[in-house]
Amino acid sequence: MSFQIMLDLLRAAVLGTQPDIPKDTDWDDVLLLSALHGVKAVIYPVVEALPNELKPSPDTMYLWTQATQIVRNASRRRHEALLRFYTDICRPLGWEITVLKGESLAVHYPDHLSRECGDNDILTSPCTYEEFKTELSRRSFALTDGGDFHESFTYEGVPFEGHNPLPQLGLRQRHVVFSMRTISSHPERRIPSAEEGIFYPDHIDEIVFQLSHLARHVRNDQSGIFRGLLDLYLLSRHTDLSDERLYRQLEEANLLEFASLIYSAVTEILAPLPGLKLQLDDKAGREFIERAIISFGQNSHTSLKRYAYIPMTRKEKVHAILMSEIREPIANVVKTLIFWNKWRHLVK
Repeated sequence: MSFQIMLDLLRAAVLGTQPDIPKDTDWDDVLLLSALHGVKAVIYPVVEALPNELKPSPDTMYLWTQATQIVRNASRRRHEALLRFYTDICRPLGWEITVLKGESLAVHYPDHLSRECGDNDILTSPCTYEEFKTELSRRSFALTDGGDFHESFTYEGVPFEGHNPLPQLGLRQRHVVFSMRTISSHPERRIPSAEEGIFYPDHIDEIVFQLSHLARHVRNDQSGIFRGLLDLYLLSRHTDLSDERLYRQLEEANLLEFASLIYSAVTEILAPLPGLKLQLDDKAGREFIERAIISFGQNSHTSLKRYAYIPMTRKEKVHAILMSEIREPIANVVKTLIFWNKWRHLVK
């Protein structure tokens, strides 16, 4: 019930539909779910605009308002840190930035500040990955080795990941490597942002990258699958999905079958996408939603059912999740294995 209400609110926020809200809605539960799935700030304007008789209690509404403001402030800080990293570090060196995920997806949201994001993912050019790391080390940045794919660091207190445009080909990373190399190899296809020297990937290249990123989440049982589906829908809505380049790239990246599954789930949650040429399977989409989202929560490390064993009131649990005061231990192994066994052949 609460999950369906959250979906109804999300559709209202994204599609402009009218939500159908029961008078006996458990708003604490809806807020908890929207927090776990990373959309509490996205649906907040819809909740805030409801008639008084349907709104959450003043206490819950106050908490929701504060949590939404936290998201918006954090988004603003990340954006400002990105601009200053470019102007202070990159521009004097003649470097440009391509933003991956994060802000490049947030621009498609009804309110770009409402998209929750943890860090700034970037590619720098025309410098090589080694030159990028060397320059940051020379400036005393503390780099955290992310293997062949990225280096993590902070700038003005905001986490960044500087990605390798040419990572080594790994057995299970073929799709990630393909999409990363495609974005870095075609600077002429990038889309300028509102700021000089900062670019977003071409929409089709970014769809392939987003699907490769989702495939890693599914394979590794990480957080953010639900929000990833929302990102993909909003990005796809601003893309010509009839362009054959999309399907050629998906095939080259070995992502066609996985893309069909993900888009089946996306259209089940939100709405059909005009021009999409993939073979969709409604039943598979619903099963993916059930196993990857409803059963797991946004993060399998933060399963709703496990909060039953924490000696806190429901309100305290909601508050703890919103304010990031709870960190759950490892995922439920049995559920993880069931989930992985179902779709592992799609994300090798």
